[in-house]
Formats: sequence, structure tokens, C-alpha cells
Amino acid sequence: MQDLGNVSGAWAITIAASCTLVALGYHTMTYTEENVERNEEVMRCIAWCYQIDKSMSLLLQRPPLLPKLSVSPVSLLSTHPTNAARSLFQLSIELSQAQEATLDLVSSPGRMERSKLLDGINSIHHDMVALHEKIIQVSGASSSSKMTKSLTSNSTGYIESITRKRQ
Repeated sequence: MQDLGNVSGAWAITIAASCTLVALGYHTMTYTEENVERNEEVMRCIAWCYQIDKSMSLLLQRPPLLPKLSVSPVSLLSTHPTNAARSLFQLSIELSQAQEATLDLVSSPGRMERSKLLDGINSIHHDMVALHEKIIQVSGASSSSKMTKSLTSNSTGYIESITRKRQ
């Protein structure tokens, strides 16, 4: 929906999904083998909501709707991607983690010490460079070139904006 230009509609759906996940207590789900087998679909929904929440929050310069998850968002996905689309979604979640780190820096209350700010920006920059390398590796093996180009474009633009802020 956000790609089609209906940003307010995408934000409304993100609000509904995030509030539902929090109301059901899914944001506190812990990762165990037992949970994975029973709740794989729920875990994918949490991952999708996480990804959309971070993207929309950064786009609209609003605080994220989902509280910090009790597990790594990447751990919510199957550990053995079976196809290129799943690999790209995992990369998308990793991009969302960098977006969350950026939101934490931008929305921190009060003024942050310059050294802490620079450390945060350098950490995000390092993560984004590593993510960009992963995207290039996956794009060589991917048949879904449209999705790969979109993710590559997003990560490249993000790296450029972080690099400008570093300077």
C-alpha cells in the first residue's frame, strides 16, 4: 500500500496490526523450538509488522508503534530460507533493524553526547555496508530481480543518507 502512494492508508493498517500484536502479547514472544513449530505463521506476521512499522515510522518521522521485541526479528524467520524471496525478506528485516537503530538515535530524549551519536551512526553505517554486501550476494542468485533492485535501491539510499550524516 505504501508503494502505491497511499501512505495514510498504510499507516492506518500498520496501527491496527501493531495494536493487535501488542494486545495479544505477541511482542513478548520468546524463541523456542516448541514455539517455532506451533507459531510459525504468527512469527512471520510479527516479522512483517516489524518491517512495515520501522519503514513507515522512518518515512513519516514518527515513533515506532511496536515496542522493542523480546527476540531478534531475524530469529522469527525460518533459519533455512527455501527460496530467494525468503532470503530477500530476511534482508529486509535486517534493514528494518538498522531503521530501528536510526529511530532510536533520532528520537532519543534530550541531546545525545556527540561521541555516543557518532558511535551509533558508525554502527549503523557498518551494519548497512554489511547488509549491502549480502544483498549483492543474494541478487546474483535471485530470479526475482524487481524485488532485489528495490531492496538494493533502498539500502543504497539509506547508506548514502547515513554517510552524509556521518560527515
